[in-house]
Amino acid sequence: GLTAIVGGPGSGKSTLVGTIVHKTLLAGARWTVLDPSGPLAALTRLPEIAPFARHIDLGRAAPGVLNPYRVVAEPVLVRFTDTVSATAEQQWRDERRATAATRRQLVTQVLLGLLPHDITRLPATRIRLQQAVREVGGGPDRHPGQVIDVLRRHAREGEEHAGVVADFLDERRELPQAALLFPDTDRADPWAADRDFRLTVLTLQGMTLPRPGSPREEWTDTEALAVELLNLASWLTQRTIYESDRNLRKGVALDETHFLSQVPTGKVLIDRLARDSRKFNVRALFASQLAGDLLRVSGFASLVNAVFVGRTDDAEAQADALRLLKVPTGVGYEQMLGTLSPRPRHDDRPDDTPRQFIFADGHGGVEKIRIDLEAPHLEHVRRALDTNPDASRVAARSTPSAV
Repeated sequence: GLTAIVGGPGSGKSTLVGTIVHKTLLAGARWTVLDPSGPLAALTRLPEIAPFARHIDLGRAAPGVLNPYRVVAEPVLVRFTDTVSATAEQQWRDERRATAATRRQLVTQVLLGLLPHDITRLPATRIRLQQAVREVGGGPDRHPGQVIDVLRRHAREGEEHAGVVADFLDERRELPQAALLFPDTDRADPWAADRDFRLTVLTLQGMTLPRPGSPREEWTDTEALAVELLNLASWLTQRTIYESDRNLRKGVALDETHFLSQVPTGKVLIDRLARDSRKFNVRALFASQLAGDLLRVSGFASLVNAVFVGRTDDAEAQADALRLLKVPTGVGYEQMLGTLSPRPRHDDRPDDTPRQFIFADGHGGVEKIRIDLEAPHLEHVRRALDTNPDASRVAARSTPSAV
């Protein structure tokens, strides 16, 4: 199934995601989590989880780890052998063609996203870029550098605008985090591992995302690159679904989902995860500040199963959250969302009170719940998931121990 978790900053979304992952992981599920800001990486250090968990900071990973051609999983024939042999092979061939088309769409979108907005708006830009991408193909052994090489060749053959696009892409290629898109060698897949991990947390620390809701033309070069990296990291996260046994109970959790809804291939990913969740035995968690961003993804409301809504203060956001909950709007429920998890007004201590959510179970049941980690055996989990700044922690770490 698909679960939406929405709420304003400080509403407790990260703690809720971490709690769900922790409890279900110990019950036998497997999880891949994309947490751009990084606090959920603390789960991988908990003693009961650490032996079979890993944290991958994509900002420091090997060049090419987010190569758009590699983040989309290649269909495996054995996945189709539960049908008649000839039919299975044809389905596999069809799926491979669809996957190649997805890769071409993804790399086109990513490279367009790296270009300045004024250049992207020119019809010739998309035409020249799509021609180059089509020529490179959609195989998993391709990389964006080959697209730039084809653009250069087209420029030498008289396509002047192809050279302009190549120049801008080469300039963006010099940005530090852009190395994640371009492998420096044809080495083995940097995502592959020689161990079986039950929890993988991917982070993109240091990434500067645009202000939510800001128009594309206002994004800086760094912010535009960050959105595309987040998009690719999300595709990498879902790749684990298709590369593991479909009979295993597993989950994926994606934070900052509101940025995925702003790029076409991000919407494709959300739709794909929602539709494949039953087939591959997956629970997908989508965390976002605004319910409206999720509702703008075609068909999302009909595909979502359970919904958690935390504190939401803006009137428009409240109405969207109620629509996601499938609760009537305009009859007074909106104001109630602003009363969840009341903050202390005259206390400068960190606010570690349990957060409240409205939970819809997908079967018509809606209730107010509290995410409570106050039990003694969960104290270490609560500390690990606490993202509140607290100067006393710095003081405690800097105080020398007694001799």
